[in-house]
Amino acid sequence: MTNPATVTFEEYLYHHAQLILFVISEDGIVLKSNTFTQKKVGRSPVGEHFRNFFANINEGIYFENWVSGNTLRQLANLNTAGGMPESFYFTSILSDEGILIIGEIDSGENEMLRTGMLSLNAELNNMLRSLGKQKVELEQANKSKNLLLGMAAHDLRNPLNNILMYCEFLKEFEAENFNTETKTILENITKSSYHMLGIIEDFLEMAELDSGFIVLNKELVKINEFISETVHLNCIMAQKKNITAKTSLAGDNVEILIDVQKMQQVLNNLISNAIKFSYPGSSIEISTKYTSSFVEVSVSDQGQGIPANEIDKLFKPFSKLSVRPTAGERSTGLGLSITKKIIEAHGGRIWVASEPQAGSTFTFSLPTKSQ
Repeated sequence: MTNPATVTFEEYLYHHAQLILFVISEDGIVLKSNTFTQKKVGRSPVGEHFRNFFANINEGIYFENWVSGNTLRQLANLNTAGGMPESFYFTSILSDEGILIIGEIDSGENEMLRTGMLSLNAELNNMLRSLGKQKVELEQANKSKNLLLGMAAHDLRNPLNNILMYCEFLKEFEAENFNTETKTILENITKSSYHMLGIIEDFLEMAELDSGFIVLNKELVKINEFISETVHLNCIMAQKKNITAKTSLAGDNVEILIDVQKMQQVLNNLISNAIKFSYPGSSIEISTKYTSSFVEVSVSDQGQGIPANEIDKLFKPFSKLSVRPTAGERSTGLGLSITKKIIEAHGGRIWVASEPQAGSTFTFSLPTKSQ
C-alpha cells in the first residue's frame, strides 16, 4: 500500500516546490521534471539532454560526477525562458527513478545580493541627486558667465568703435601730416582694434546662441543665388592671396527658409577659413547637391588639411589646432563653434572630411522643407 506521506511529498516536489528538479538517465536524457523547472525553462525538458538547459556546462559542470550520483553541491547557470541565465546550487542523487538533479537558491547568498542591490540603489539615488544639483549649479554658472560676457562685450564695443572712428578719421584727413612710422603705428592700431571688435562680436554671438533663445528671422531664399552672392563678397580676400574661388552649384535653384544674416555668417566663416588655411596660387570650391529633403553645401580647399586626432576639436569654442593660417591671419577660435550652433538652429548639421596636406571639405546640410 502506498504511503500517503510519500505521495504528498512527491506531489509537493513535482507540483509545488520552488526548486529545480530533473530526473535524468545515465546518458543524460531528461526523464521527468517538476512544474517549477518547466516554467523556468519555458517548456517540458523531457526527452532532451539535460546539458541543453545549462549555460557554459563544459566550463564548470562535471557531467560525469552528476550522472554518477555523487552528492555534489555545485553552482551552475540555468538557461531560462526569459533569456537570462539564473544561478542555482545543484546536487545529484541516485534514486530508483533515475538520477535526480536538484537545484536550489542559496538563501544566504540571496540575502547578500538583495542587501547589495539595496545599497547600490541607495548610492545611485544619492549620485542622481548630486548630479541633479550639480546640473542646476552649472546651468546657473553658465547663465552668469553668458551675462558677464554679454555685459563686458557691450561695454567694450562702444569704446572700440570710437577708437576705430578716430583712426579712420586720422587716416583720411591727416595722413599727409604723418611720417612713415606714425602711419605704421596708426595702421597697427586700426588692425588690432578691428580684431578686438571681431572677438567681441563673437562673444556676443556665443552668449546669444548659448542662451538657448535663438531668434531666427527666416525668409525664402534661392540657395544658389544666395551662395553666389556670398562667394562674390569674399573674392577680394581670396584675390589678395592669389586664390581662386569658384562654384559648382546643382542645377535646381531650390528655395529654402533661412535667416539670411546668420547663414551669411556661416558661409563667410567657412570661406574665409578656406582662404586663411590655403596656399597662395591654389583654389577653393563652393558646391551644392540635393537629397530628398536636404540641400548640402560644401566648401573645399587645397590647403594643409587637419590631422585626424584634431578633428574632434574643430567645433569646440577656443580650440587651437596645430595647423596655422598660411599668411599669419588671426582667428578668435569661436567661428566654427558659432557656425555649428547656427546650422543646428536651422535643423541642419555640419561635418568635415580632411587629410593632412590634401585639403579639407566642410559640408553642412539644411532642410529644403519648413521644419
